[in-house]
Amino acid sequence: MSVAPVTAQVAQAVGLEAPRGLVVMELMPGQAADVSGIWSGDVILEVRGVVVGDPVQMRRVLGVVPDGQSVTVKLWRGRELREVVVGPVASNTPALPAGVVYADAPALAASVRERSCVAQLMTSGTLASGVRSSLFTVRNNGSEAESAKVTAAFLLAAQKAQPGKWLTPHPRPNCNRDSTVCTSVNTDSEILTMLCRTEREEGARVYESLRQSRSLTELAWSPPP
Repeated sequence: MSVAPVTAQVAQAVGLEAPRGLVVMELMPGQAADVSGIWSGDVILEVRGVVVGDPVQMRRVLGVVPDGQSVTVKLWRGRELREVVVGPVASNTPALPAGVVYADAPALAASVRERSCVAQLMTSGTLASGVRSSLFTVRNNGSEAESAKVTAAFLLAAQKAQPGKWLTPHPRPNCNRDSTVCTSVNTDSEILTMLCRTEREEGARVYESLRQSRSLTELAWSPPP
């Protein structure tokens, strides 16, 4: 990925109290940072517990990580501090022997768990209309990246079910820290949302609350495997 030091103007725009870290300018599709959930516009503050403010320094920190290992990255996104596990990292440092774990390497992925979710896509305003899913179950690691994939899949299903209605592209959904809420708003102020709960009863209550607050067309839909 391409990064640059944070200027005073960038710090003010993203809500940092002072210039620090490295802002992500561009990502290489399919590489470790991209697939692990780093976004363009994120501000990287620490890599492997080391405060970074210079691209060369960050490369040095990553250069001593054994090939195939992962690293914890602390970053600033949406005016809050987050941690993202990035990996496996491609490095010139030889990989460790099979079965050996690098001392500070975090887990490569969270454990898979089942969650109950409901998704909806609607126009804004008092005469809002749109589509909503019934309560559905997903099994994944609950990460922001996985949740964003499911939300994007629902958008595609809505576009196929109502061709010509949802034409304006949506940005990648933005999820909160535990991915219980993922939201995307496009230039036409159309709102794409997915709400998830780990307990099915809680998910059912969320669905019922949405159904009572706004009458939307229910879309027969199942998430991708």
